[in-house]
Parts: sequence; C-alpha cells; structure tokens
Amino acid sequence: MSGHGFPRRRDGLSQRRGGLSACVLAALLAVAFVLLAAPAQALAIGTYEDGSAGFFEWLGETDAATKVKDARNGTIHNERNFDRNIGSYQKISPDNSRSAFNLDNMRQSLGIMEKCNSLRARHGLDPLTVDPSLMAISQILANYSSVVNQHASVFEVGENYVISDADFNVDQAFRVLYDEEKSKWESSEFSAARQWFDGYEAEHGFNAALNKLATTYPTAFNEAGHYLNIINPEYVTTGSAHVAGALDGSNRDLMEQSFGLRTRGKNTYTVDRFEELLEEYLDLIGAGDPGPGPVDPDEPSPGSHKLSYVQPAAGGTMDMYIDEYQSPGESVWLELQVFPGYYIDNIYADGVDLITWSEYANEPGTYSIHFTMPDQDVTVYAILAKEGVEGDEKYSVSVGSASHGKVSVDYAEAPFGWMVTVFATPDAGYKVGTITVTDASGKSVPTGEHNGQTVFFMPESNVTVKAAFVPNEELSITVNKSAHGRVTVDPSTGVKAGDRVTVALWPDNLYIVKSVKVTNASTGESVKLSGSGATRFFTMPDASVRLEVIFGSMFGDDEDLPTRFSDVHEGEWFVDSVKWVSDKGIMNGEGDGTSFNPNGKLDRSAMAQLLYNMEGKPSVDQGLVTRFPDCSVGAWYSSAVAWACKQNVMTGYENGNFGISDKITREQFATVIWRMAGEPTSTGDLSTFPDASSVSEFSYNALRWAVAKGIITGDGGKLSPAKELSRAEAATMLMRWKS
Repeated sequence: MSGHGFPRRRDGLSQRRGGLSACVLAALLAVAFVLLAAPAQALAIGTYEDGSAGFFEWLGETDAATKVKDARNGTIHNERNFDRNIGSYQKISPDNSRSAFNLDNMRQSLGIMEKCNSLRARHGLDPLTVDPSLMAISQILANYSSVVNQHASVFEVGENYVISDADFNVDQAFRVLYDEEKSKWESSEFSAARQWFDGYEAEHGFNAALNKLATTYPTAFNEAGHYLNIINPEYVTTGSAHVAGALDGSNRDLMEQSFGLRTRGKNTYTVDRFEELLEEYLDLIGAGDPGPGPVDPDEPSPGSHKLSYVQPAAGGTMDMYIDEYQSPGESVWLELQVFPGYYIDNIYADGVDLITWSEYANEPGTYSIHFTMPDQDVTVYAILAKEGVEGDEKYSVSVGSASHGKVSVDYAEAPFGWMVTVFATPDAGYKVGTITVTDASGKSVPTGEHNGQTVFFMPESNVTVKAAFVPNEELSITVNKSAHGRVTVDPSTGVKAGDRVTVALWPDNLYIVKSVKVTNASTGESVKLSGSGATRFFTMPDASVRLEVIFGSMFGDDEDLPTRFSDVHEGEWFVDSVKWVSDKGIMNGEGDGTSFNPNGKLDRSAMAQLLYNMEGKPSVDQGLVTRFPDCSVGAWYSSAVAWACKQNVMTGYENGNFGISDKITREQFATVIWRMAGEPTSTGDLSTFPDASSVSEFSYNALRWAVAKGIITGDGGKLSPAKELSRAEAATMLMRWKS
C-alpha cells in the first residue's frame, strides 16, 4: 500500500510488517551483543562526502559499508523480489541532504529508534539494539521510498515508514504509528482480529501471527501493523533512516525504521553508544555538531510549551508517554489508570477549552486523555472520587514550622480529591528549597504546580505540609577531568539554581569523551544531563555541583577503566570475564548500571535471567510462572524463569516455589549449565579435591564435567560445592564454558 502525506490519519503510512517466515524463526533468534568500548578497527577515517559508508568502515562494520557502496553502484543484493532494481534511487552524493546516506540525516534518524524503545518499555519489552547492517538497509529503503512512496520489499526485515510533505518530528510520526494504531487495534472494530491473533500467537509466536494477519485480516494489518511492529517481542535489532527532502527533488521528508530477528552486522550497540560513536567520527572528520541532531525531549523546540500533570493522591495514576515540551496545535495524549473502587469525577487542564477522555476497549479502568496544546504551559489534573462515598468527610491540613520563610495553605481541611495550594514565601536572602506533603502514615503525597504555586490533591488522610528555605547564594561548579582534553562551562560564575548550564568538551587529537557525570555536592545524587557528543546540558540544582569528565584513547589502549563499571579495576582476577559477559549483554550492571557488584551473590532469578540473555531472550509464555506461588507474571524475571522451566534447566522446589531470591551455590550453577550443555558424560576426576565427599549426588556428574572442561578450577584448592556463588565467579565460569 502507499501513503499520500503526513499527518492525515492513514495517509503517509506504509509498511511491510513481520520479518521472516515462521519455519526459520527459531534458528535466527540470537543474542544482541552490545559493544561498550571504542571500535577495535577504528583506523580508517573517511570524509564527510563518504557518508555513512565511511562511518561504517571506521567502525569495522564491513557488511554495512559494503551494502551502502553496492547500493550507490546500483548493485543491491536483493533478498526477495529478485527482479526489482532499486539501485537507481541510491546514486546521489552522500553529502547531499536528500540522501539517507548523509551523515547528518543518519544522526537525525537516531531519535526514531530511541522513541521506539521508550514505547516498547511500556509493554515490558527489552530495548532493540542498533545493528549497523540494518542502518544501511534502512537508508537504502528510505532512498527508494522517499521517491516511490512504497516499499522496495527486497530485504527480509520488518519495516515502518512515514512520509510528509512538510517538516515533522519523531513525536508526530509515532503519534500516528503508535498512538492512533494502538487505539485502532484495541477498538471493538478489530475484536475478532485480536482474538484470532492472540490464539495464533500462543501456538506459533508473535512474528508468525503478524505475518499471517496480512492475509487473514488484511484491514487490521493495514490499519494497525505499524503498532504491532513496534511491540513485536521477537525483534532484537533495529536500524533507522531519515531523508530531508526526497531524491526526486520534492520537499517530502521521510522517517524509516527496520526491524530484525537476528544480528546481521559484526556488533550491535545501544542507541546512546551508537550516537556517541557517530559524534566521535564527525568530530574526527571535522564535521562535529553541524546540525540539530536527534530530537531530544529535554531540549524544547522554539515556541513549544511545557506539559506536566499532577498525580491523584489516591485511586489511580497518570502517565505521559510523550515529550515534556509540545508545540501549540499539537494533539496531546496522556494515560490515566483508575483503580477499582474509584471513578473519574473530572479532568481539566490549564488553558485548555476542550479535553476528552475514553476508556480502552481491552483495558478496563485505563483511559486515554486527549486535547490540543494551547499557546501556553499546561498542567493536567485528574479528580478521582471513591464509589459509594458522598465526599463530605474532611481531613486536616497541618503546616510544619519553617526557618527563613513562611508557609500557608488555602484550606485547613478538605475532602478527598480536593486540590490544596501551598504558599511559600522566603525571607530576604533565601529561596524555596523543597516542599513536601505526607499523609498520616508518613507516605509522600504527589505534588505539582498550578499558577506558579505548589499544589496537591487531598488523600483520604490527614496531611502535613513542610517547606525548607535555603540561602539564595551563588553556587559553584567544580570541574574534575582526566588528561587528554579540556572542559568549559557556561555560565562558569554567577550561576544560580535553575540556570541552564552548557558543558563544552574538547578532547585532544585521537582521544574521545568516555564519560561525563554531574553530581549534587550536597546530596551526592546524579544531576540529569542532556545533549550528546561535544556539548552537554544540565539544570543547576539548589546546590553546588561536581562535574567529572573522562577522556580516553579512541583505540582503547590508555589507562582508562578496563570496563564501564566503577567497581571493576585493572589487575583484578575477574576483569576479563566481567568485560566478556558485559560486552555480550549476558550480565549487566546493578543500580544505575555503573556498578557490577562483583562480590554480590547470585540468586536463582538472576541466574535464570543471565542464561535467558545468553540464549537471545526467545519468545516464551510468561504464564508458565503461575505454577510457582512466589513468582508473578510481568515481573522482571518472569520471562527468564518461564524459559528456564520450559527448557528444564531450572525447576522448582518440592514446596512448589521457584525460590527466586535463594542464592545459587557453586554445584547448583555447574548443574544448570551442564543441563544446558545436554548433560554430557565426563571422566573428570574429583578425588584430587579434599572436599569431594561433600558434593551432592545431584551435582556429581555436572561437577566432573565442569572440572574436566576447566569451568571450575577450585576455590583455594577446594571444590566448595555448597558455597554461594558471586557474580564475578558466575561471569568467569560462563566465559570459560563459552569462549
């Protein structure tokens, strides 16, 4: 099908959904390996005129570079529709903005993948990783579709694209691809298609159902296929492309995204890491920061306004899955979940004349809120009421004492659901630091802003309001940086809370920016950074901050940390194994991801997850975990536990539980990976270990195999079979097994 211009409801959209036939699906599911260091083959530095091919060569991604070069020569190697020649649409110079091979266009396209991953997260799906070969394919398809306005259909990939006769952004594109199609798919019109899809998916898998939908329910496929592509749990990789003006000379812009079930290129990357590498390459060729880059939701566009909301105090939650800043006239969408026993009394928004809401057909209690963005900042409020309660009971509002200022509220008592305004007036030389509201149990009550004042909705409890006032003094930015570069901040003096600070990074020749971190000097908490490449931004908190920057060799041979984890240092016995499991996406950091916690003990849920990661996270019915009373469907571990049980590599206890928090011992770990290896026989000798007699019967053959394979070499000369396994030991055993 073809489209005719964005943003008409179905016009401008076209897709070939589904990636590969069901008969080859199982064989093609693979682990997404995430490269965390600089490219190992970063030797050949091209020019801006080389376009994406030069960048792919610099990365060492030969397949992607070859695809672009073949396309420019008109010799595309089709994977299907072998008689179709789309090479004639690829030959314009890559330094032309009308080519998807243009480096600025490639940078602009990264926001597409970032937005897609944020939407997948709503469905509990893992983020797709960037495959350079899929990036090349996306660019080839975009060049063709920007002229012909239909799919080339020469590669075995899933594909979404949007085309427009005028400038449009990523949010506008996904408002059609995701929001409108989700609403359509969940409507009563497609209830029969959904019921069929769910049944077919349970038997054959999501991707097979998506392909079959095209012939079984073609209308549903055409109306909702983009949305289903975005939430396809079997996709693991992605690529994107952008064309600023079509190759035929028209003013049409196009955004394209491809999806894959397997890794095509040498490595895959997170979107952030891929963006960092592209920025480094642009800096190397002297083309750094030439354009606006990908859409950053934290950086408002000119003329846009802030969109926010105030959470109900009880009875439901509101979420906003669009950017914080919206332009006047944009269609705005939020989501409200109302808990059982409550109902919507009213929803309103500052400066909005007409606001509507409707309940999802297949999600009772979840409502979609819509309105058109006015030419001002907007805060959305949802007033919830309790069923069977008249609302006459009132609760008290107490105000705590404060130093260096005065605090008051507009209601000393109020019924559930009423909005209460807090007025905080600082003394001379001071300013408002924090305002907190807690209920009678000490639980925090959500707050927001209305007409420049802090507001909250009254819970079914008495509340206490407290304010802290802090000195209105000049704050400082302390810069700590490594060698091999310089750092500037603007403003550097006279900075106040709320100021927007620009950080400029200037690495020396053949060096790159490895990390940038801003920390609140008073609390130690991280301060959010936006931007990328050589320029970063942050908003100054109510305290001085520390700015820490690390520059490192682009070839990775300097004195930097051996891994991305702050608690893994050069010379430690587990460095290589931690890097191995991290690079392959098998084990990740804990907390904010910066620490590996090598000495932390591995529990059964984490064990299931790392094995599931190693196998490429194949599709599995999470409902299998319902057999275990201590497991929940939708929990972070549910897919991994369901897979481990289905594969019979991990089973539950006699009491019926899985034991998600129980620690894994050395002999248990050996037994699980022995099962995954097919329970091979072994002549390994355990008698050389003084504690061999303490080995459990169930693990005896597994330990013989693990010792013979060199997976377990001893713990201070002993087997220590019952010793709890650390994360570093688990990483080491996996590397010994698989490498």
